[in-house]
Amino acid sequence: MHTSSTLALLQNALKHFHNNKKIFVDLGVRSHFKLPKLHSLNHYVDSIKLFGTTDNYDTQYTERLHIDFAKDAYRATNHKDEFPQMTLWLERKEKVQRHETYIAWILGGRPSPKSTLPAALNRSGLPVSVPVGASTSSTLTEPHFHIARTPSVRAVSFSSLVTDYGATYFRDALARYIVSHRDPSLSSLEVERQSAKIYFRFSSVQVFHKIKFTIQDPSSPVDSSTLDVAHVKPASKDRRGQIVPGRFDTVLVHHGNHERSPQIGAHNYQVARLRVVFQIRKKDMAALFPAATKQPDYLAYVEWFTPFGQMDPNLQLYQVSRSVRQGRRLASVIDVEKICRSCHLFPNFGPAAPREWKSSNVLDLASSFLVNPFVDRNSYMTLV
Repeated sequence: MHTSSTLALLQNALKHFHNNKKIFVDLGVRSHFKLPKLHSLNHYVDSIKLFGTTDNYDTQYTERLHIDFAKDAYRATNHKDEFPQMTLWLERKEKVQRHETYIAWILGGRPSPKSTLPAALNRSGLPVSVPVGASTSSTLTEPHFHIARTPSVRAVSFSSLVTDYGATYFRDALARYIVSHRDPSLSSLEVERQSAKIYFRFSSVQVFHKIKFTIQDPSSPVDSSTLDVAHVKPASKDRRGQIVPGRFDTVLVHHGNHERSPQIGAHNYQVARLRVVFQIRKKDMAALFPAATKQPDYLAYVEWFTPFGQMDPNLQLYQVSRSVRQGRRLASVIDVEKICRSCHLFPNFGPAAPREWKSSNVLDLASSFLVNPFVDRNSYMTLV
């Protein structure tokens, strides 16, 4: 993690190098300093202010390109008068790659170009360049989620959802979801009254233990995406009979209509903990939703954390805690389409970290958490 002080030290070190680099010329070690790695040092401070810390970043990309553009190209020649052959080989390879991209675009239905980094993301007062043709709207490309066609468990009873998955109020939350899905105009009080009249003719649902998200890099002018995963799995036993703790990840849920692209800004989201990802069988849908109502597909039972408020004045991170009302965790059933991505939380350790805290129970034991926006660029740009 960087602060203004550490960035100032970085800038001073670079200035000190430039003030003394002439010694390499005087000693005959180098005649110039026109090196890409040295030039990139000039942009580190500005890039860190815009995009966060340089996680998993190194300067070996040029070494990798040397393999693609020099070694592989040389191996494709007859090793005689190699430069014209290498140039021709690289030119043909690039043409094949461009044609391959074009064919994929045609087969994909000719989608429009994706928007890139909006100018509104300039938090540091530094100039931000937007690529030509890029959108300057305040929306990010909507992530897509992928769930296996076959459920992880074909039938999990409501009682097992409570004991094994921790979905304590699953039946009540599902009833409220059904009522509000039938008539979104109902008030909270009306939903509570109507949900008491819901009767379930089934006692189990199909459950999935993993959701994959394809999230876009909002700062890239090209179609760049990464794979994000959220796990929702109860405790189990391995081959040796030892207990493997359950894993119920935290996610970012988008407020409002999920058909819109997710908005930039933490106020458009809320942190929740996944407890169950499930699907109601088609034969059970007819009794719950009238023919005129759009039937839901994948659903999730989540436990809410408090909404985003003010950032911590020292850490400049959002702080959240478990949402509780009258001693009960606030939980809901939502459409999986409203879940945008996974979310990483830091527990507030205090003066000393309790020894009983583990990765499997810290979400239950810690009282408050800090939201980590530095997982990747999409997370950083989302939680501006």
